[in-house]
Order: sequence, then C-alpha cells, then structure tokens
Amino acid sequence: MSHLPPAHHPRHPLATKARVLLSSVFGPYSQDDQYGSRKINPMELYQNQVTRLQGGFSLRMFHRSFGLMMIQSNIDAPCTLLDFPTLERFEQEISTNSYDVIGISGIIANVGKVAKMCQLIRRHQPGATIVVGGHIANKEALDQLIDADLIVRGEGIRWYQRYLGQNDTTPIQHPKVLSGFGSRILGIDISDAPERTAAILIPSVGCPMGCNFCSTSALFGGKGHFINFYETGDELYNVMCEIEQALKVSSFFVLDENFLLHKKRSLRLLELMDANNKSWALSVFSSARVLRSYTMEQLMGLGVSFVWMGLEGEDNAYDKLKGVDTLALVGNLQAHGIRVLGSSILGLENHRPEEMGAIIDYAIRHDTVFHQFMLYTPIPGTPLHEKHQREGNLLPESQFPIADAHGQYRFNYRHPHFKHGEEETFLLDAFRRDFEVNGPSLLRLIRVL
Repeated sequence: MSHLPPAHHPRHPLATKARVLLSSVFGPYSQDDQYGSRKINPMELYQNQVTRLQGGFSLRMFHRSFGLMMIQSNIDAPCTLLDFPTLERFEQEISTNSYDVIGISGIIANVGKVAKMCQLIRRHQPGATIVVGGHIANKEALDQLIDADLIVRGEGIRWYQRYLGQNDTTPIQHPKVLSGFGSRILGIDISDAPERTAAILIPSVGCPMGCNFCSTSALFGGKGHFINFYETGDELYNVMCEIEQALKVSSFFVLDENFLLHKKRSLRLLELMDANNKSWALSVFSSARVLRSYTMEQLMGLGVSFVWMGLEGEDNAYDKLKGVDTLALVGNLQAHGIRVLGSSILGLENHRPEEMGAIIDYAIRHDTVFHQFMLYTPIPGTPLHEKHQREGNLLPESQFPIADAHGQYRFNYRHPHFKHGEEETFLLDAFRRDFEVNGPSLLRLIRVL
C-alpha cells in the first residue's frame, strides 16, 4: 500500500495496455446492512438531505459517478465502468473478465462495502492491482481496514494518466452525460429527455474558501487550493459547445464547489455567450460574498437559474458570509427567477438546545426553494475533524459506527451542549418546519419561476 508523492509516482508495467475496471460501491442502498448502508441515508441527494420530510412532494432523482466517468474519458487504456452495480453484478464482472487494474471509488461511510469489494477482487483476480480513491481516501488508517494496493488522495484523472504512463498535461476530455436520471415527483416520472435535463459540467474541483467542515475542499488540498480542469472562459465555452452539440442540451449543472469565484473565467464565458447568442441555463454552487460581487445583469447573462448557497447559520464565523445579508440576497435572487437551495448547519459550537427554535426559524425565514439541513459533522481529512481529534472528543467507532457519521442522524463526537442524541430531533424538526411554513419545494419552485 502506498501514498507516494508525484516525483515517485507508481507506474503500472503494462502502461496503457493494462485492462482497467472502475467501479463505484455496490448496492442495494437505503437499507440497514452489514456493509454500512443505512435506511435513513438513501443514495438520493434530495430525498436524503433536502426534501427529506416532504413526502410525495419530495424530489426523487439519481446521479451518476461523474468522477469515474472523468477518469475513464481521459485514460488510453481499455476501461470498463460499473456505475453503482449490485454486489452480484460486481462479482460477476470480476469472475468472468480479467483486469490488470481495478479502481474503486467511495465515500467514508462506505468503507465496509469497499472492504468487501477488495476481498472479492483478491479471490477472483489475485493478480490485479487494487486502487481506491474518492472521499474514503481521507480516512485515517484506511490501509488497515481494506486490502488495497494503492490509495489515491485528491484528483484522480492526472494520477491515473501518470500511473498508465500517459502525458498528464494533455487537455482534459469532458464526458458527455446528463446530470440526473430516474427523476420523479408526486409519483409522476419526469422525462429524462435532453431538452428537459441538464448536462453535467465539471470545470474545477476543490474550493479555496476551505470551510473547516468541508470534506470536498479538504479532498483537493483544503483552504487556498483548487484544481481547474479548464483555466479560461474560452476553454470552458468550447467544452460546453461540444456537450451541447452531442446531447442537444441547453442547460448545465455545474459541478464546481464555487464556480463564480473564478470571475475572469466566468466573465469571459459571458462575453462568448453574448457574442454567439447562447442562451444557456446554469445551475451553480456559489458562496454568498462571491454572488454579491456580480451584478444581476451578469448573473442573468450567464444564465444562472439555480444557486446552491451555504447559509450555515446566523452569526457564524465563515468568511464567505461576512457582511452579507443573506435574507436580502436570497430574496433578490429569487425575485429575478433564480432558484436558491440554501444550506444550513445545525449544532455549531455556539448552538444550544434552548436556542434551536430560533436558529431553525432564522433558516426557514430565507424561504429558499430548497433547503438542506445538516448536522455539524467532523469528517476525516477536514480541519474540524483534526480539531476534535486533538481535543479527544470523537466517539470511538465501537460506540458510533463510521457508517452513521453522515450528518443526517447523530453527532459522531461529544458536543459540549447536546446530550443523548437530541440533535436528531432538532434536525427532523428543521425539515418539518421548513415544509410546514414554506410549503412544498415544488410550489416554491413554481412561484419563483
């Protein structure tokens, strides 16, 4: 097992002749099992942590393994991709086809599934090199929990190119794929037709804001670090044109932690869209201060139609929110037809049980179209996790399994003010009250549009 630096990067002896299998973790999901799946933590973004208690009004949708698809699109070796297979399908693949390299991607809660997959690979393909990456790579002592040969932290495209002896400075090839599938609401299927579905677009990974709880920022270097796949607006525009032509789409879900932070790139993209009469719609992630640095005309010109924005909580200490009236900002964005998904954290260091009613009221006053509520959770690899580790108040995994540390259940540490699991009650209350006060997200969406 190795964590070798780039100067001593491992190389596969077969280079691009190596047969590669990439796989996400196996299903089924949303059930309590011995591998770490949890019934309350389904493999659906909205149902899991946004519209969780909206019943039939909850937006149901699935997403692909975009990171693995990016890797597959940028290696010259023959490569097979299994996207969320069942355990039986994964075992069938490795027992009937021969591979030299088998890569698995997972999040930290999936460590049990990754361990099982490694075990099966050793049984059926003892000569294969097992590579494990994704958020799970930030878990301490992971090499003692899974039988992998290489654990890759951070960005995987260039890593695989170096591993296979390729030139790791060639332009990134972007996969052409829709952002979601299997969408439904009120029991009604929503068409996956390209003209009704956004394509995925990944311009960058990581976020230099480096919030202490953010595992995505931590995975790619933390505060002050990010990786651009497309440095300029011209590069990004050309990629979007290619995707538009291939999929016949006019909207993009921009999977970039803080897309608008790269302002020079964004404004150049705006120029090119204007010059070429492109009327694209963009769904983006952005911090509040960055959003406020754009004029409404610029946001509308870029086609920004949806923004996922961290609200975190009133009087928080995060730089990305300092000096910003988020209530006014959200109101202005939605008044101009830009749908907002607000994200609030419950259980910050200064939160106390007797104050949770007011804290939740502040969050739902934003009346965002969608609202995510998450518990303040230290994830391995983040500054927050390091802090709790130093202070010695993380719960041992024998007491609180890693599979339950997903932010939708309980704290995985001893909080100074919350006792006996009462945080779960407040979390569910936040979802319930947002629904009762602001109504179904579907109706909010219609109102904003």
